[in-house]
Amino acid sequence: MIDIRLKVFVSVAINLSFTKASKELFKCQPAISRHIHELEEEFDTKLFIRKANSIELTESGKLLLKHAKTILANYENLAFEMNALNEKFEGNLSIGATPTILQFVLPQLLVEFKKLYPNIKITVSTGNTAFVENLVSTTKVDLGLVEACNFRTDLHYTPFKEDELVAFVRYHSPLAKQKVISLSELKTVPLILKDEGTVTRTLIEDQLKDKGENIEDYNIEMSFSDAQSVKGFVENSDTIGILSQISIEAELKRREIKKLKIDGLKLKRPFSLVQVDKDSLGTVKKFKKFLKDFYSK
Repeated sequence: MIDIRLKVFVSVAINLSFTKASKELFKCQPAISRHIHELEEEFDTKLFIRKANSIELTESGKLLLKHAKTILANYENLAFEMNALNEKFEGNLSIGATPTILQFVLPQLLVEFKKLYPNIKITVSTGNTAFVENLVSTTKVDLGLVEACNFRTDLHYTPFKEDELVAFVRYHSPLAKQKVISLSELKTVPLILKDEGTVTRTLIEDQLKDKGENIEDYNIEMSFSDAQSVKGFVENSDTIGILSQISIEAELKRREIKKLKIDGLKLKRPFSLVQVDKDSLGTVKKFKKFLKDFYSK
């Protein structure tokens, strides 16, 4: 069996907190401290520098963290593959996902994945793209699903679906009779957008810059952190919203809103699976293959 002390150490090292590790592993704090003390005695070295209100890894701690991550990952893969020999696909899979993917993409994916692998236990964390990328880079999750347009060089990205941002208005808006709106017309209508710093907002800003335009010249009436608020505002006002096509499909079918094409802008981006290493093993390998097969149908 895997040495529980390594699991404890990795949790403390990643969180840089005995308290957080205690909550994460459902162990009392004295037990966490005891496991770390035993490792320090075994290797005859200090693994953490303890300060008044914080801790940090020593050089020995950094070295152990590097190897401990590999050992734990190899153990998970070993357990998965040993079970797979008997067609018992068991294991754990932790996923980080952006809110848009979590709400409009992931539920259907997980339903179908669980039909194939009902014994794989899945946990999901959510946050914006930068947050999910950080979860992946610090190995707090096995993989991430993001809307990134600008890829980090220390991570590996596998696009699995193309997404497009589209403009939309309430169904009975005076603009609903149009199919296309020009940039000059767009300036005359109040806009409802996602918050600054979001991938959605950044893509719009970058596309406008490519056209020699500045988003500050547009009438941004409101901005929200979530798609639901953007839709709710637009459905009750004579404004234009811009969101991912996938996030407005239900409202389009119910004829609550109508879609407009913005002339001259190509607001496309990939949905991507992101991971630390290009190669995949165990449950990550199974999910990655499932994702590829799902969108190649």
